[in-house]
Amino acid sequence: MKKITWVFIMFAVVFFYVLDGTGACHSITDVQLSPPSPATLPFDQRVEISFNYNTDQAGGVRIFVRPFTYWSLTPNYAASGSPLYPVGNGNETAAYFTIKSGEVTVDQIRFRMTNANQSQVLLEFFRAVQYQFGVSGGGGGGGGGCFVDSIK
Repeated sequence: MKKITWVFIMFAVVFFYVLDGTGACHSITDVQLSPPSPATLPFDQRVEISFNYNTDQAGGVRIFVRPFTYWSLTPNYAASGSPLYPVGNGNETAAYFTIKSGEVTVDQIRFRMTNANQSQVLLEFFRAVQYQFGVSGGGGGGGGGCFVDSIK
């Protein structure tokens, strides 16, 4: 009898865990970067990011895109804020980041989706890139194009 009770309790915990909103559907897909990675850029040149999103979070979500170097936020960055994206799906075409000073290579971009008041992280993933800032002040770059990332 104890074994049956234990199995029932474990089933109930898993069942309520999925139904309490933690099994919610959130995704960021069709990520496009301009200029495409890899690229060498002068300070203050923006890397423009567009993407599609989907969420069933009541009250909407915020999505922040930030540059990282060796698993830490890149020093001296500037980036767009996030509007409140409504429940459902849509797209963003105005997200960006740049580096203001200090020769660095941005090797990852973090995508973070939070609830409306930013008290809960709903989705987070990193995208490998290579953007060198301030090295010979180049402009542009090669490679890349359309990328697709999706985490639910």
